[in-house]
Amino acid sequence: MSSLKFFNDAEFTTLVKALEVLIETDGPPAISPKDAALRIDAMLYESNSPALDKVSEIFRLLEVAVPRFTGVFANFSKLDLNDRRKVLKKVIDSKGLLHSQFRDLSKALKVMYCIGY
Repeated sequence: MSSLKFFNDAEFTTLVKALEVLIETDGPPAISPKDAALRIDAMLYESNSPALDKVSEIFRLLEVAVPRFTGVFANFSKLDLNDRRKVLKKVIDSKGLLHSQFRDLSKALKVMYCIGY
């Protein structure tokens, strides 16, 4: 993935796997998750937002920590589509101790999902 400008390979893989869940259609998607992730990568590279330093942390947490907090003991990108969907649903619907952290993760994923289109 030498064309990446902002994400490293691991972060990009996690983003694509999240977008596979978020771009849910009954037919073919308007854009592939990989193409959406490439658009997000390019946009973040061009951005000068002070929040950019948090993006790597978000994807590290989503990849490793979040599945474990939801009772799944494998990395996010290694899960099948249904298990990734369950993990993200728990993040979005969170009401427990990690509500504020999961809310922030949900917002970040929503923004990135929208940017991809």
